[in-house]
Amino acid sequence: MVASDTVADGTNQISNTIYYYDETMGSGHAALAPTSGLPHHGAAGQRGNLTTIEQFPNGGTSYLYTAATYEDTGNALMVTAPSGASSYAYDAATHAFTITATPPTPSSGVSLPSSATYDANSGLPLTSVDPNSQTVTYKSYDPLLRPIEIDYPDGGKMVAGYTYDQSGVYHYMTASTHTNTQTNLDGYGRLNWVAVQNASGGYYWNNYCYDGNGNLQFAAYRFTSGTIVCSGTGDTGGRVWASRPALRGIRGLPLVLYRQYQVL
Repeated sequence: MVASDTVADGTNQISNTIYYYDETMGSGHAALAPTSGLPHHGAAGQRGNLTTIEQFPNGGTSYLYTAATYEDTGNALMVTAPSGASSYAYDAATHAFTITATPPTPSSGVSLPSSATYDANSGLPLTSVDPNSQTVTYKSYDPLLRPIEIDYPDGGKMVAGYTYDQSGVYHYMTASTHTNTQTNLDGYGRLNWVAVQNASGGYYWNNYCYDGNGNLQFAAYRFTSGTIVCSGTGDTGGRVWASRPALRGIRGLPLVLYRQYQVL
């Protein structure tokens, strides 16, 4: 483990940082907090928990002090930094998920914690609560653990659908007002096109083409109609350095230029 590091500009020392581990006494430190129901550990022994950071800026003797305390799983419970103390709490069943995080209290004196709940089997979030006590609910996921619906505290929501090569995402502001973004992948899993529905019911399109080596040939500027035909020229390494995609029915598409590099 790193004990210290020094940064210099070649002549002068800019900073020096010292690291300490597994301390249980002194300012900002405490013995490991025991947990129950987790059969893999005890509270004794060296853990490698980073407990103190002393940062000496500009080669001086005054330093910035950060200290941390831990539970016996290795999770940080309290981190005290120059800006104040942050505290953390974890789920009782596994201690694998941070369910509450409280940053340093600002000058207003109002604490600003945030919290979350998780599915213990998949690790996916189920809810999150911001410092204003507003809750986001992750309502459902598909069999590949992709979100299907997320409900927001203002009444809006995100609804998504997936196929093997395409995803559609709807962001609802109201029950009747929403955005619609469709994303398509090619047979190699690369971005093929993105279509964003506009107010008239049509779509703004962005298309992407690749050369024979899989390098991006060009990314078309947004257009509303026409057909992309991939074409272009490359350097001796197969990289496109100048490309004007041929689009049937589209005028005024700018030339896409890439810097040409020497092949080593």
